[in-house]
Amino acid sequence: MLLRAMKTLLFACSALLGLVVMMYLVLMHGQRLAVDGYAPLASVVSRLLLCAGLAVLALVLWLRRRRRTKETDPAPLIDAAPQEACSDRERLLRERLQAWFQRASGRLPGFLLIGPPGLDKGPLLGLSGNANDDLRCTTVSGFALFDINGSLLSPSQPEQARLWRLLLDELKQAEVGGTLPRGILLVLSALQLHKASVAERDQLALMLRARLEELASRFGNALSVQVIVSGCEQLPGYTESLAWLAADRRELSLAFAPALRNRDLLATLGPRMRALIADLHSTALERLQREPDVQVRSMLFGFTPMWRALSMSLQAVLETALAQERGIAQVALQSVRFSAQPATVESPAPVLLRALHTCWRPGRLRTPMRQGLAWGSSWAHVLVPAISLMLGLLLLSLHRDQTRRLEHADQQIAALQQAPHHANTPVLGGDTLLRLDRLAHMAHTLDQGWLPWSTGRQLQLHAAQAYAHALEQQVLADLLQRLEDRLRRAQTLSEATLRQSLSLYLMLGGEGRFDAQALGEWYASAFRDSAGSRLSDAQHQQFDEHLQRLLKRLALSTPRPLDRGLIEQARNQLAAEPVAHRLYRQLLEQVDDRTLSEFSIASVLGAGGLLLFTKRSGESQARGVPGLYTVEGHRRFSARVEPMLALALVQERRLMGQAEVLSIKPIKDEVLALYHQAYIEQWEAFFDDLQVSGLDQSEHVPRRLLQLAQRDSPLLELLHAAARHTQLSPVLPSHGLLERALQKGEHLQQRVGLAQPVPAVTPLPHPVTQHFKPLHQWLSAEAPASTSEQLLLALKDTALFIDASQQGVRQKVPMDASDSLQRLREEVEQLPALLQPMMLDIVQVGQQHVQQHTRHVLERAWASDVAPLCERALSGRYPFDGDSDTQVSLDDFNRLFAADGVLQRFVEQHLDGQLDTRSRPWRLNEGASVGGVSAPLLATLENAAQLRDSFFPAGQHQAQLAFELSPLMMSERIARFTLDYDGARLNYSHGPLGSALFEWPGKALGSEIRASVTLLDGRTLIRKSTGPWAWFRLIDQARQIPTEDPEARQLVFDFEGEEVRLQLRVGRAGAPFDSQGVRRFDCAVINSLIEQSKS
Repeated sequence: MLLRAMKTLLFACSALLGLVVMMYLVLMHGQRLAVDGYAPLASVVSRLLLCAGLAVLALVLWLRRRRRTKETDPAPLIDAAPQEACSDRERLLRERLQAWFQRASGRLPGFLLIGPPGLDKGPLLGLSGNANDDLRCTTVSGFALFDINGSLLSPSQPEQARLWRLLLDELKQAEVGGTLPRGILLVLSALQLHKASVAERDQLALMLRARLEELASRFGNALSVQVIVSGCEQLPGYTESLAWLAADRRELSLAFAPALRNRDLLATLGPRMRALIADLHSTALERLQREPDVQVRSMLFGFTPMWRALSMSLQAVLETALAQERGIAQVALQSVRFSAQPATVESPAPVLLRALHTCWRPGRLRTPMRQGLAWGSSWAHVLVPAISLMLGLLLLSLHRDQTRRLEHADQQIAALQQAPHHANTPVLGGDTLLRLDRLAHMAHTLDQGWLPWSTGRQLQLHAAQAYAHALEQQVLADLLQRLEDRLRRAQTLSEATLRQSLSLYLMLGGEGRFDAQALGEWYASAFRDSAGSRLSDAQHQQFDEHLQRLLKRLALSTPRPLDRGLIEQARNQLAAEPVAHRLYRQLLEQVDDRTLSEFSIASVLGAGGLLLFTKRSGESQARGVPGLYTVEGHRRFSARVEPMLALALVQERRLMGQAEVLSIKPIKDEVLALYHQAYIEQWEAFFDDLQVSGLDQSEHVPRRLLQLAQRDSPLLELLHAAARHTQLSPVLPSHGLLERALQKGEHLQQRVGLAQPVPAVTPLPHPVTQHFKPLHQWLSAEAPASTSEQLLLALKDTALFIDASQQGVRQKVPMDASDSLQRLREEVEQLPALLQPMMLDIVQVGQQHVQQHTRHVLERAWASDVAPLCERALSGRYPFDGDSDTQVSLDDFNRLFAADGVLQRFVEQHLDGQLDTRSRPWRLNEGASVGGVSAPLLATLENAAQLRDSFFPAGQHQAQLAFELSPLMMSERIARFTLDYDGARLNYSHGPLGSALFEWPGKALGSEIRASVTLLDGRTLIRKSTGPWAWFRLIDQARQIPTEDPEARQLVFDFEGEEVRLQLRVGRAGAPFDSQGVRRFDCAVINSLIEQSKS
């Protein structure tokens, strides 16, 4: 070996000497070489690179020469003569290797196929069974494969150990051709690994480790190893589980980077094996549910734990067998493959072929390049001078051109140095733009030189860097500042503006696709708005050019650091609204509804409808429901919602920083629900705003209603048109030609009896149709129960009734009773809810006419029946006037307030059933036909009812009260108190307390009541009153003190400072104690109100 190395060194001595001398000249004196003032080898790096290139070139030439020498002088064959006595197995092994190398000439790349003892490697090679031969040499797809019997790997027997060493020696001698071996194929049995005990696995790993270390020491360190785990189909559940994977994913394999150590590679073997079946683990429940066979289901259930145990066993074996230790040669693991497809007859397994091709990849450029350049050898003596002349002329032209560019660059540099530069200018101005223009012009001028060793190369790089730095410091900084200012004002921005600002800001940080056009348009618009008239049009154009260069640079540069706090603030502001609502609003902005016609009164009824209908809001009748919420708008929106949502969800994921794109199905359902809700609200708003015109002009109401009640009613025409736009059907997905053909084929099979008929699936009703279903049902009802015809008839009767009531008011004649309004109300109550407001306006107008007529009748009845007696009998008389000396006669009082009095008859005749007498104060019942009854009239009638209940107990016709008086105390200066009324007397002289019963009114016509006290000084003080209301006059002179008993009060009489306290107890609840309740009744107020209404 030493002599061979010395011989090779002597042959290469001259070439090595020349190479060393050339490298010495380059390294030590290369900086002195200059071309036209430019020294290409001035830097140490350039000289080192040139030396490295020379060394690589010399190495390539030496390898090519060595290869040609081997091709012309092939390696000698293995000496077949035995040097010592050997066994039959050893002789047979040598003969087989000799015969193989004679046949293959040692030119095929060789691989060793090894495995543990007892392993059947025949199925991998396409053979029927495992042969007992110690060595089997075959050719597989252009590779030499040496199948070594597993018994040779076992060191238990001396003969097998000798055969193993003999095999390695013979292969080592055959390696002179450079083709043996290229790699090792290590075959392991999956079933053996699964069932082996820990001791058996350790024994197997140690045996493999010893053999692999021998191979690495013989044939070179880091010899590649391909591990093939065969027989995986014998594992329970392996075939059944992998059947759920796609065909291209059923062959499981793991590839390892060659630069890592085996220990580092095998540390991740278990997790990577489990990751191969991650999809199977995630779909385990679905596979178990769909598998009918119980046995297969049990294997599917146990496959994942079994695979985990197999990964642990394989990792343990390989970690021991391939462990690398310092100072010991070892192989390099390249891949682990799992074989479950046995090879066919005389055809190797696919996993074996992939392992072989992975180890050896031939070159692809060397042969074509040699063939392509072979034609130039004969023309070299002509091509070399011509090329040299052309290069000289080209270099001269480049020199002159570069000189001109350098002079121009000097001028620009001088101008930049003289101009003032403000590095921290807050706003881009004319000076900044001028500086950017000069830097850009200089960089463009120097960029025209295309040779890498041109004299302006360094200056070109510096100019380009200076221009790029200026763009970033001025334009990009201003752009970022504007975007951040907007994001800080997120609370004040609209949702669309905030989304645009956040999207552009994230774009600068590398999140999402860089849209230079959108960013440029936004920034150019913002810059023009802020700069205004400070810059000319030419300067704005220059700014646009700089901006376009910056955008091109940003598209290729690394992302910029962003303020994550501002981003989160903007995202939180956007996330305050549900995602479906945001996307729905974006879709509405994208849908162009200008080509859709609105639904309005004018579009359906024309000019005639403008005279019959109007809007409560005062909006024009030409405006109505937007075209997006019509039948055509619904069709367009439903067809476009899914593709627009798909794009919007991708943008939403990037904008909101979501881990993955949201599912389109639930979002689409929510968006459609929002659209349908808006659809319903638009039509409900249309009907809520719709009303019959002219209802405020009473003289035109009958004519309007008669027009609506015609047979070709404009009202029904408008409602039918609205029903067509509110009766929608679900938009079904369109079917292609194949789907339609399949449907026709299934229908034909059902007709001829080849297939059972499939019941049709009734689609769910559209939510808009379901909401307006009452309107559709009301319009579609047919005779004899046609609700629309009944409504028109009720409208006609109401029109005639209102016209008659108007004439009755003008002619002051009573109106005949009619139930037309009641029938119209009943019809309106049966209408759909959205039509009721419009029709209730008509009912209300009719009720106003009835109430107006009733009010006139009520006023006439009060003026004729009540007002004269009330004015004559009560006006200016006590107790209704407390200061009057004239008293109301009891007959007039009884005639007015008794149970059968004038006031009660007035209520019974005109307001019977119309009043709510339980409420305080009284009010009209809901739906009362009497309208416009004033609050003072109701209060007067309520006071009259209270007087009737107080003075006329149990419906009596005469006022009557019974009360009891008893003394409580009196002043010490009073000797005696006496009260006489209508023959009844109460005496008290500071003695025993007694009581006296009194009745009002007295029996005598001129009843008198006298209260007197006798003082200790002998004086007598008297108080008296006469007339039918004498008792109440006396009570008015006393001070009343309430007690806990509602039927009793204390009376305090003052006689020149001396007090007498009595207790007054009435005979029943509600009886009056004084005349205060009587004074609340005043018929003069009603009379004045009637006079005002007449005037």
